[in-house]
Amino acid sequence: MARPASENSPSDGHVQEAVANIEESYRKLDTERAVYMNKCKAVRAEMKDHYSDAGNLGISKKLLAKIIKERQLTQDRCADGRPRTG
Repeated sequence: MARPASENSPSDGHVQEAVANIEESYRKLDTERAVYMNKCKAVRAEMKDHYSDAGNLGISKKLLAKIIKERQLTQDRCADGRPRTG
């Protein structure tokens, strides 16, 4: 048998607890996102240094960027991760 409608609705305490749990999860997510973004920022700065070092050696930054992009596209096309031949 079905329960009366008053028994089917959640208590205020349960709703508040659920909301608090979800808000805490969002806070954790924001913290993790910030940590991740800081790591990415450090890697991007490292890449910038590598491009700068190559530029100091007389290597065109545009050329390097093009080579890197082409290599990434080639690797993306290969299912086994090996560079395509021919």
